[in-house]
This record gives sequence, structure tokens and C-alpha cells, in this order.
Amino acid sequence: MSSSSANNGAAIVVDAHPPLKNFLDKLAQLTISPPPLEPPSLYIDIEGVRLGRQGSISIITIHVSPISKTYLIDVATLGRTAFTTQGSREYTLRNILESPDVPKVFFDIRNDSDALFSLFDIAVAGVRDLQLLELAVKSQIQSPKPLVSSLQHCIEADLLWTKEAKTDWLKIKEEGKKLFDPKKGGRYEVFAERPLQKAVVRYCAQDVACLPELWSLYMKKLLNKDYGKFWRLLITKATRERIKQSQGQRYDGQAAGKVSGPWDGLMLEPMCDDWVDDSWMFGVVDGCTYTELRFGDFLWVV
Repeated sequence: MSSSSANNGAAIVVDAHPPLKNFLDKLAQLTISPPPLEPPSLYIDIEGVRLGRQGSISIITIHVSPISKTYLIDVATLGRTAFTTQGSREYTLRNILESPDVPKVFFDIRNDSDALFSLFDIAVAGVRDLQLLELAVKSQIQSPKPLVSSLQHCIEADLLWTKEAKTDWLKIKEEGKKLFDPKKGGRYEVFAERPLQKAVVRYCAQDVACLPELWSLYMKKLLNKDYGKFWRLLITKATRERIKQSQGQRYDGQAAGKVSGPWDGLMLEPMCDDWVDDSWMFGVVDGCTYTELRFGDFLWVV
């Protein structure tokens, strides 16, 4: 997506097994396991009726960045076979979602993880939570940002689009909300109704299509930030904690406390001190070097 115009919401709807196999074969041809600091290839969002353990999954939207295409996997139509159908190289959507070696970007993984785990027994791994990346970029060790941001705020505040492009993006956003948001007269069931309305397709597609640009923007800032490795470690730990909590019996996807960030200054300062001490001890004294196996996963190597 360019800095001058937002994506028009175009997407490929995958609602049968042959196109699903073709989609999986396309992924098999790509480098979907890039080096730790390279942009991930897959950007994902999930929509459903009351998304979570008490609801359903209707659509999984996947933006494949290397080919700049967005796919809507129609789970409402395909059911469990959306996750078990194999491509020619035995790829399945379940394999991809559960692989720690295939990085996947979500914006707030919690409710998506809850739904996948509770409804389809899928334990996601390899997740890069963009919401936590933005929080880390705008935090300091002594005074971390207390509240997480919404995707809409990130787009309006941070992306260098023209005013016209942001207006177009917001228009598609509002058209979608009017269909599914009860506060605006909509119904969540619209995600499960077939054929899919064009406004629903545009809404789903444009949300994931802007994620690569946000990821690149925040990663550039994180790489220039003091203690960048430390922050990547924190992001990875917090993401895994979010996934663990979302799979717990007491998880509440609508809890008011979800807007709070995972870090506070009292916690971060001693953690950062320990990080600096370890870096000095192992790096300077013992002559070891850090190897980043995956984003935020570090190993000391002699």
C-alpha cells in the first residue's frame, strides 16, 4: 500500500476446496519463514459472530505481502475443512497457524486465539502482535505507555497517507460497522450470511492490507530505539502470555482490562537492568554473542 492511497478493499474469496488448495500451494512457493527482523509474509484477521469461545468464526482474512494479495477464507462455508484441507505439498491452514517458524502478524491476537483454540483446537504460534509492537515503540523503560491503541488510531495517527486516503479508509470502515455493529444498527450475523456483502469483503480486506505498512513503520522505529533487543524480547513474551491467557478457562474477551498494556515502570526497570548485566557478563566477560533465532527469541552463542 502506498503512502498516497489506501487499499480499495479488493480480495479473493476462498469458499471451496479447489481454490483453497491453490491458495495453500501459493504459500508453499513463498518464503514465509523470513529471517527474524525481515517483514513477515502473512497478516491475518478473523471475524465472526460474537468472536470467541461462545461464538463462531466466519471469515479468516489473510494478506500475503510478497504478492500483495488478500484472501478471505470462508470458514462459515468450509467449516473444519478450512483448516484440514491439504495443498499439493501437504500444507494446511492449521499447520501454518500453529507453526512457530512461520511468522504471522495479528493486531491483538487475544480474541482470535480464543476462537481458534476453543472452537477448532488450534494453538497459534509464531505470532507477532502488532498492537504490542506499537505499544513498545511508544514506551520508555521508566514510563511505558499504559494503554494499548486501536487499529483505527494507529492508522489515523501514524500512517503517512493523504487526507483523502484516510477518509476513504474510514468510509469503508464505517460502512462495515453499520452492517455488523449493534451500536450502529448492525448485526454480527452479517459475517455468516452468504453471499457475502461487498461492504463486508471490503471491510475485512482493508484492515489486513494496511498491516504490512504499519509493521514496517514500527519496526524501523524499534530498530533505532535504545534497548531494541530488550523490547523485542518483551513483545515476544507478552504475545505468548496473551495467547496463554486467551486459552484459559477464565478468559473474558470483553473484559474492560484488555485496554491496559502489559508493562509498568516498576517491572521494566529491574528487568532492563538484568538484561544489561547479562549482556555485559556474557558478551564482554565471556565473549559470547546474541543470536536471534526468531523475533524476540535470543540465544547466547560462544
